[in-house]
Order: sequence, then structure tokens, then C-alpha cells
Amino acid sequence: MSKKLSLAVISVLGLLLFLTDRGLKYFFLHSPHHFELGGDYLKLELATNPGIAFSLPVNLSWLIFLTVVILLVLVYFLIKFWQQQKIWPVLGLELVVVGAFSNLLDRLYQGQVIDYLSVKYFTVFNLADVMICIGVAILLINSFFKSKPK
Repeated sequence: MSKKLSLAVISVLGLLLFLTDRGLKYFFLHSPHHFELGGDYLKLELATNPGIAFSLPVNLSWLIFLTVVILLVLVYFLIKFWQQQKIWPVLGLELVVVGAFSNLLDRLYQGQVIDYLSVKYFTVFNLADVMICIGVAILLINSFFKSKPK
């Protein structure tokens, strides 16, 4: 697969994941439904998080400001890597940016993040959180394995 086609696929994937996360958030925010996927261990149900990871408290205004600044920096690097046709950094950054943007929209419109994946004995999170974690992992692995200049 050519690099340009790979970049196009990454863009479509990012859009589909973003729309899926937004759709699930809308569904659980406007529906009393919950689903058990793994008995008591994995559930799909509405939960809200006014804080940051693991519901740690934080000032909402500062969090929004900091998130926007970080997103702008990440978008700059995303564009830079896109122009250089570097597939793995584009994929990692796109996942982080799309996930962070989806959670930012929650904070702007709801004042808190909408979560819906509940894992017993762990936490409640959403697809945007998963995208951010996978994106960061891709970036870390890519930076670890990329070839060093001679």
C-alpha cells in the first residue's frame, strides 16, 4: 500500500473512531440503557467524569485551556509528519488528537467527560480514552524503534 493511501486510510479510520465515540456518548447520555458484555466485569453504561484521569479533581477552565494548547501543538506535529509521509507518527498523533478533541467537546458542552465502558475493579472510560492510550503507545514504540541517524 502506498504511503498516500495509508495516510488516507488513517484519516478515514480517525473519522470513523471519532464518530463512533461521539455516537456512543450521545446514546448513553440520552438513554437509560446499560449492557453487560462480560457479566459483572465489563459493562456499557453512562458515567460522567468532571475531573481528569481516574476522576482526579481539576479546575475546568485551566483544563480546557491546557487541552487546547496541547491540541494545537499536536496538530502542528501531525501536519508536519503528514507532509513527511511518516505513517506511524501520523497514526499515533491522529489517535491522540481525535480522542482528546472528543473529550474536549464533552467538557465544553457538558462540563464533564462522558464515559461508558465500565471495567470492574478498574475504572470507567470511553473510546476516546482508548484512542489516546493507543496513540501514545504507538508514538512511544515508534520513537523507540525508529532508526538513528548515522
